[in-house]
Amino acid sequence: MKIDIEGSEWEQFQDWLDDWKEMGVTVRQVQIEVHKSPLPQTVDFFNAMWERGYVIFHKEPNYINTECIEFAFILLDSDFKNKD
Repeated sequence: MKIDIEGSEWEQFQDWLDDWKEMGVTVRQVQIEVHKSPLPQTVDFFNAMWERGYVIFHKEPNYINTECIEFAFILLDSDFKNKD
């Protein structure tokens, strides 16, 4: 899933996560360009991704618009995340 919605990610991310769960859709990889990283929404976003089992496997700055960063997440199996 590629998401680039020019700053609206902060207001909408919880809706995507809830919709995916409600619809039974398993999104295994998410690439998202985040814009300006406002607080506390940034913390809420990364915490929500972690709570749903997503971890960052790549990040890349946008050299044209330095207020943006691309993050790539992958969904871990719950057994992997809960290993001791």
